[in-house]
Amino acid sequence: MEQGKYTLAGWAAIISALTLLVATAISIYHDVIYTPALSEGSGDFRLILVALAIDVVSTLLGIYAILKFRQLLGERYDFHAVDNLIIILIFAGLVISGIAYAGRLVSQNLPFVFILAFAGIGVGIIGIIFALRLLKVPGSLNGYLKPLAYTQLIGSICFTLVFLAPVGMILMMVFNVLLGAIFLSSDDTLERVDFV
Repeated sequence: MEQGKYTLAGWAAIISALTLLVATAISIYHDVIYTPALSEGSGDFRLILVALAIDVVSTLLGIYAILKFRQLLGERYDFHAVDNLIIILIFAGLVISGIAYAGRLVSQNLPFVFILAFAGIGVGIIGIIFALRLLKVPGSLNGYLKPLAYTQLIGSICFTLVFLAPVGMILMMVFNVLLGAIFLSSDDTLERVDFV
């Protein structure tokens, strides 16, 4: 395995978490502080676009990192039980982001909130299955496997409960940081399972 093969993916995962934090902070400022303070009750389109641009960067980095994680699991452990779930989670995440931003652009009409809640429940259920399958990786990922899987599990449960979705968002940021740590430790020290 060549040196530094997963370094870029590690930094992509960590930067994805940080940019998601920034986009979330801007969105909270816009939705909770800025918009209600306006007399007409409509938000600032420019703030929404800034949050969207940062969120797109975060999403692209996150997709790259999770696809590299899929590759790492296949190469190092011949583990493919989460391959399809990763693709489903990527697609579902893109759909949820689209729904959330569409709702902001039309002043968060109630139908968008319900659609977002139901989509979040679906993604949460898929995330729970992903986390439980991840626990079956035949290695410890240098001690990061259980923290990674349990972070995903608890975050996904939060999404299924809807009202705890903000906690789920925070846990997904933690998941990305843990994923980055796995990648950054993978080149030299990550155990390899040999199949006979």
